[in-house]
Amino acid sequence: SEMCIRDRIQGKHHRQFCTSEEANSAEYQAFWARLNRGEFIASRFKRLDSHGRTVWLEASYNPVLDERGRPYKVIKYATDITRQVVESADADGRIQAIAKVMGVIEFDLDGRVLSANDNFLAILGYRADEAIGKHHSVFVDAAYSASEDYRQFWATLARGQFDAGRYRRLRKDGSTAWIQASYNPILDVSGRPYKVVKYATDVTDQVRWAERMRDLVRQTMGIAQNVQREAHHISASNQELVSRAASQSDACLLYTSDAA
Repeated sequence: SEMCIRDRIQGKHHRQFCTSEEANSAEYQAFWARLNRGEFIASRFKRLDSHGRTVWLEASYNPVLDERGRPYKVIKYATDITRQVVESADADGRIQAIAKVMGVIEFDLDGRVLSANDNFLAILGYRADEAIGKHHSVFVDAAYSASEDYRQFWATLARGQFDAGRYRRLRKDGSTAWIQASYNPILDVSGRPYKVVKYATDVTDQVRWAERMRDLVRQTMGIAQNVQREAHHISASNQELVSRAASQSDACLLYTSDAA
């Protein structure tokens, strides 16, 4: 019950809510020294519940002063944010896992690069200082960057609409790269887009392999059509030879009959 819980903590030191490592640390001693000087402290804190489980608190420690202006007690206001912290940590873990295997780049709504991970930079051959601050248009050809389709592409993202597909992009050296990617508008607390995060995978080798296969199929079909034409030509020639031979045979028989 609430009374039992109060009895278990009343008169005890605050350190019972902390891990032994934290309670014995210099930072913990400095924490209480600041409060004893009358300093206000507000932050996110990791604490332990009565069962030793971790809880996270968004809290403020407020020194209360006596009539001489000296601190004589501390009032703490706290909100349990354990669920939010756990969910945030889970989301961060997922994002970090994605970033390890995929290219990740962030843009503002105008299309300027805010950040890019090593995987993405490697795909297009840039260093971070060469990419950050540049407009996305450096990654596409001039004709596309000047087109209405390209303007609509960024207008759509700025409205918060998702875009995904296979895209042709240009490396720093001007060569072509193909990426399988998604452009994800990120919303602020008011639900308004404020940046775009792009997750990308380099599929250049796959695209080139598919192109080579298409070329091979076209070549094979061309050879087959040539063989078919040649076979048709040979068949027609054979029929013509048979026809000539039959005509000559008829003529020979007719000549022999007349001679008799």
